[in-house]
Amino acid sequence: MVMATATRLHGQLPAFSSQNEDASQLKARLEISEFHALWQAAWQRSEDVRRSRFSKPELQQRVLHANCNDYHFKDRFGWWAQAEASHRGLPGTQYRMIEGVRPDFGVCPSWFLGEVVDAEDERRWRDGALVPKERARIAQPRNRLIEKLRGHLQSTPENTWLSGQLVRLLLDARRYDDAQQQAEHCHPHAAWCDGLRGLVWTYRDSTVKAEQAFARMLDRLPEAERCMWQRLTPLLEEQLAARYADLSCERQAALNDTIWWLADPLYRDAGNERKVEQYVRRMEIALRQATGQDERYAFDQERMGDALAAVIDRFGWPSYTAALGTMRDRWQSHRRSSMPTPAPPAPPYSTFEYAPQAVSSFASRRSVSAPYGAQVNDWTLHPYDLAGAPVLFWWPKEHFQATRRLVQIEGGQCFFLRRHTYVEVALSIPLRHPAIRDGSGDFDVLLLKTNGPTSVDSIAQQMVAGNAIARMRGAVASGPTLLAVEALATNSSNLAARTRYGITVPPPLSELQAGKGISGIALLSDVPDSVLTHPSEQALAFMMPSREANQSVPSLVLYWENYGITVHDSATTTVRIVSTASPGLFRRLGVLSGMVADGDNALAVTWPDHEPRGYMSTLAGPTPVQMRMVSLNLSGLPAGTYDVSIRSRLKNGQEFSTSTAFTKTDRSTTR
Repeated sequence: MVMATATRLHGQLPAFSSQNEDASQLKARLEISEFHALWQAAWQRSEDVRRSRFSKPELQQRVLHANCNDYHFKDRFGWWAQAEASHRGLPGTQYRMIEGVRPDFGVCPSWFLGEVVDAEDERRWRDGALVPKERARIAQPRNRLIEKLRGHLQSTPENTWLSGQLVRLLLDARRYDDAQQQAEHCHPHAAWCDGLRGLVWTYRDSTVKAEQAFARMLDRLPEAERCMWQRLTPLLEEQLAARYADLSCERQAALNDTIWWLADPLYRDAGNERKVEQYVRRMEIALRQATGQDERYAFDQERMGDALAAVIDRFGWPSYTAALGTMRDRWQSHRRSSMPTPAPPAPPYSTFEYAPQAVSSFASRRSVSAPYGAQVNDWTLHPYDLAGAPVLFWWPKEHFQATRRLVQIEGGQCFFLRRHTYVEVALSIPLRHPAIRDGSGDFDVLLLKTNGPTSVDSIAQQMVAGNAIARMRGAVASGPTLLAVEALATNSSNLAARTRYGITVPPPLSELQAGKGISGIALLSDVPDSVLTHPSEQALAFMMPSREANQSVPSLVLYWENYGITVHDSATTTVRIVSTASPGLFRRLGVLSGMVADGDNALAVTWPDHEPRGYMSTLAGPTPVQMRMVSLNLSGLPAGTYDVSIRSRLKNGQEFSTSTAFTKTDRSTTR
């Protein structure tokens, strides 16, 4: 079953064990239960108001979704499809169920059920589920309960069960100062008290302090508990999860470091928001499992609590939960008790709805195995349609709602400038995404590199308008690294655009083997004649934002550098374009900007240095740098994907070559 592993992960955590309860704790448990009943009644009254405002289709969708194990549903193509556990889900099925130990029942999380009426996000404030009148009504009994728990703690100050419940209630009341004070007064050497401090710091929006508190908690836990707490199996894609599950706790912890490093939403922000979010989820699960029941839901296996814990672990607390209503609750409870294998009733029954802008920040299995070989598409934060709206029929393994609205942009074009003692990376990247509108304001764009969670360096920074092109350069150390571009909107949209991928930075020219070599190729467009005829590294200001040329780019300029080669070496240069299409393509092209057919699927042009076909300038130094450019007319080139290669052959027969790929499209504008 899907949730067999998650059940073991989310069994009763020893954090807030209720064993050996004294009289004060038993009384506190009863008082908490009485408050939960009051809160649930307030929530049901709030939902009675909301149900009256839902349209009939919206209400019916929510009823079906809350009872997802009972019904058949239409998939996105209009076909009837059974709601299945995710490991049995049919292609195109909208409704997927996360099962618990009892396969008869499960939880169906969703992020496409429509607008929520008069409710605030429950992730950070449980009372957001209540209408304003009910929020005011519930405040007084909660405060009375808080004072009662404080009284119980005076007789047993080291009781982590009481401390945990008190901190939880203070956070729900948004009494953050009191919650922090209580967490600080919790047993100073108890691991789970550090967890409470991390929980409070998260609610106070201090990711760094929260991460530090959770790290102290993990250090103090016994090895077996620490292993269970850190285990990431439910969050990983299937192939990686299978490999991960076979590892020892020690090796899992080492792999966790890589997983969390790659899952960090923004390297420019201190602390790892996604990692802290996971610890918060597990703290909140433990606090609720410690009472067996919270304001609404049961957390024992018989009543489907293990499936609910798994949903919270993978997706966090829902933004909104829609109640079915008393009559439907009674029917659902009757159905459960009437089955051949009866199940205890577990009202209230509700939906579990998540905000559509939530993102999945975990990287693919491939990038976890080889981070410096990672590609842009090894992350899928959230798919968007052409209108800029989040794609709703999306089923990630995990997700979370970041503080900023995260969107993913393309990787752009990257070029290395090798000099005698240093190397620079030049990057051209389009700040384009369906969610970024024209006139959306400026973005603070930061180019960074990282080699681990504690090694993040900024390379360059630039202010760029939305839908414009960012072109940045900065020095980088040689060797493999992860390159990241992170752009923050300077207006009130709270939008953050990012991309990241692995690169291998070549060594400086002082370490150039044999003293001679050649660079990669940069693709340029719209280069003025004054720049074209006098090549310099400043030409990279015209570097294309991708390796894609469209109909609006009639000519393509290649920029590259030869190293250690002088005019006395008398180099002969050959530029060759090869189509990846079927052979015979170039037979129909004839001559293309002076290039001639070179076989069935290639065009080539060759010239010695004394012929004025390309352009060259020399940068003097211990290792001379020849900066070279040539312009190619693409007007007659059909759409397709091509490989372009450059070969320099010296008079002594020594050769150096480099190559890249580009795509010619028939679109009039780039994406």
